[in-house]
Amino acid sequence: TAVAAASNVPEDTLVSATDGNHGYGLAHVGNLFHRTVKIYMPIGTVPMRSERIRKLGASVEVTDFNYDKCVDLAKVFAAETNGLFVQDTALESDTEEERRIPLYIMQGYMTILEEAFDQNPS
Repeated sequence: TAVAAASNVPEDTLVSATDGNHGYGLAHVGNLFHRTVKIYMPIGTVPMRSERIRKLGASVEVTDFNYDKCVDLAKVFAAETNGLFVQDTALESDTEEERRIPLYIMQGYMTILEEAFDQNPS
């Protein structure tokens, strides 16, 4: 499961870019498993979104850049600090290894949907 995988991550820092929900979820995982979390957010981010991520203990940097540039910043920061880049999007230029985490995230979304449909089949 994703929870078991998160608890076994050797990296101390989880790094990502978000405009809200993904960063909130990652901050929750970091809080749960005592990991440092660094989040980059794009210009125009609603302050309430960044604050709720900070309340879970994550370091949040609201940048002067768009979302795509925040993804680039997060990827570079993770590489420079030996952190784990946990992004919910993949690019054609990504390696097979770099595409694994977004795939796991998508599989998690499908699990949520399956469980919701199982509980309310109508």
